[in-house]
Amino acid sequence: MKTELFRKIFHLCTLVYLAAFLVLGPERIMAAMLPWMAVVWAFEALRFHTGRGRAWVQRWLGFMIRGKEEAHYTGFFYTSLGALLTFAFFRSHPDIVRIALLYLAFGDSASAVVG
Repeated sequence: MKTELFRKIFHLCTLVYLAAFLVLGPERIMAAMLPWMAVVWAFEALRFHTGRGRAWVQRWLGFMIRGKEEAHYTGFFYTSLGALLTFAFFRSHPDIVRIALLYLAFGDSASAVVG
């Protein structure tokens, strides 16, 4: 239960993407998100393809990684990609961006409690 609670709290970190959108604005968000997505992808690639990367992730974050994520991208990758695509497609509609990221942050966190 503690691990699942920590995972759900980690999902609330999605609000950082929303804060970045609000602070940087719709015009500059892509300039920040594209390099960030490269970092996230590199993190996953190191985890997949290097023993040291795998050992580091296992040591520090392994308790949060589900069995099915060990050989696949984690939710961190998909959440970051979802935020990037939301910004790309809807940055001229800030209300849609806000609702989508709030739903992602709180909806996914609440799913463990409600569903």
